[in-house]
Amino acid sequence: MPTTLRKRHWNSGLGIHQLPCFMKRPTPYDISTSASSHTLATLFGTAYLLVCIVTALILLFGGMEKWTEKLVAILIIGGFIVWIRYIGRQEKTRLASTLASVNQEFGTTFQMGKSLGFTREEDCTMFDPEARKVLFMKYNGHCVWVVDFSEISNWDILWTNDIKNQGGVHQVKGSNYRFKFYLNDLESTSVTMKVGNNAAADDWSHRINLLLAGKKLPDKK
Repeated sequence: MPTTLRKRHWNSGLGIHQLPCFMKRPTPYDISTSASSHTLATLFGTAYLLVCIVTALILLFGGMEKWTEKLVAILIIGGFIVWIRYIGRQEKTRLASTLASVNQEFGTTFQMGKSLGFTREEDCTMFDPEARKVLFMKYNGHCVWVVDFSEISNWDILWTNDIKNQGGVHQVKGSNYRFKFYLNDLESTSVTMKVGNNAAADDWSHRINLLLAGKKLPDKK
């Protein structure tokens, strides 16, 4: 059975002063609803993709002889391409709008693909050393937290151990690495964000320690 473990516990040692936050943070209900919507969209997309693959194979190997059948097949495949492009454009628009709102509200300079941070699947974490704020976004911008560095008291690295038996030998491999940030907030006590593999988790844990201690990026010339 896969077992979720706590790897390491860190403490920022920066006190518990909490700054006011004007953006409403997601509630457990918001997170659960967004997770359900994301799962349904993923399942629908996977099912649609499988239908398109089967349709394309039938069309390719001549299983459809009537022009009406071929037209339906082309419409199915074309509809999938249009749907994928629409979803991608919608997500980019939502993320751009979210970042613009956050930057205007908090005086930050978050930019997709340019800010210091890491992205894994539907989770995106970005840091602004100058404004001393971190942005957590889950499910492509549906759930957003803007947190001051001083609100992060400590964090853990979590992962899942996958145990396999090969030739009578038990092999353990870690997967699904993520950070659990503990916040000085009675309503939103923690945020869990995916990070990737073990090396990325260790590397970012060290970087986060430096960021919270006041380390800033060198000026670009």
